[in-house]
Amino acid sequence: MYLRYFFQGVLNVLSLGLFTAFPAQAQNWLQIEARDIPAECTRPVSCIDRSQLALRNILNISQTDRDALLQTINRIATIRGLPDDVQRQPVIVPESMIEILHPMPAAAPLSLLTNHPGVFFDSVALDKNEETAAFGPYIREHLSATGVRFLTEKELERTPGHPKLVVRLTPRSDAEGSIIPFSVSMSISEEAVMVRNPSLKVSANTWSRVVKENLANKNYTPMSSLSQVVEQFVTDWISQNP
Repeated sequence: MYLRYFFQGVLNVLSLGLFTAFPAQAQNWLQIEARDIPAECTRPVSCIDRSQLALRNILNISQTDRDALLQTINRIATIRGLPDDVQRQPVIVPESMIEILHPMPAAAPLSLLTNHPGVFFDSVALDKNEETAAFGPYIREHLSATGVRFLTEKELERTPGHPKLVVRLTPRSDAEGSIIPFSVSMSISEEAVMVRNPSLKVSANTWSRVVKENLANKNYTPMSSLSQVVEQFVTDWISQNP
């Protein structure tokens, strides 16, 4: 029974120090507490408040045995370095958010731009392509003037959701004698969690638009498509961040 709890429970090991006025005596008193975690709990730390006490013993062992015991416990532990007040710390369990998230109404698409922290925009691939070399400067100029903040890589790592701006040019192609016009797409992607399982994080578009080539206009270029995409984004951004 002891070993079963020893390996399946959560161990709190506390050195009680020396019960003597003579510090030279090498005594080590340990209190070992084992608690049984509910079998259905997938995150043990969040279930400590629902655990049941299995045993609580006090041992008096030598320094060598003490070190060996603690090293063994630390080696086989699934979770290490728990703070002293772990049972008093508020823990948000993703599964507990389902009842809160499920009844929430879906947000209006443009509301996702409200008070937006900014985006990370990597234009290296665009800059290397002759057809899209002017895309990067154009986007930065017009979006910055609108109030959009461009994040550095370090700022991106600190920003919840890791918002990224992606722009692509899909070239014109021919298929069985039919012309498929080129198109320019722009989107902002961010990380989001699944309502049915908040422990799962996915990437989703918070804004996107695609503009295809106008075949009736011989002077229509990829930059023409980009300007229409940017114009729509600016309009949407200002509507949510006046």
